[in-house]
Amino acid sequence: MDKEKAVNQVVNRFDFVKVWAVMRFLDWRWTGDVPTKEHLISQARALLESVLDMENGGSSECGGFRARYTPKTEEGEELRLCFIVQQSCCCEDWVN
Repeated sequence: MDKEKAVNQVVNRFDFVKVWAVMRFLDWRWTGDVPTKEHLISQARALLESVLDMENGGSSECGGFRARYTPKTEEGEELRLCFIVQQSCCCEDWVN
């Protein structure tokens, strides 16, 4: 797999404007500010490149993005980028 070509293909097809709009609506901040589209693209590229370096495949997550590389599928290799928004709760128990 040509790593640069694969990363470019995923990045060029991904809707970063939609991700930015969601983050702005939710006031989702990275280091104090809602990231710019360029910062989102930079982070996505870094994640995609990092998973491509995983010889047996794998995934990496940061800032709502999840990059996954699967070296062997029926169709060949797979490189995927997702943006995940989910509500989570923090629970804490205390037992006396």
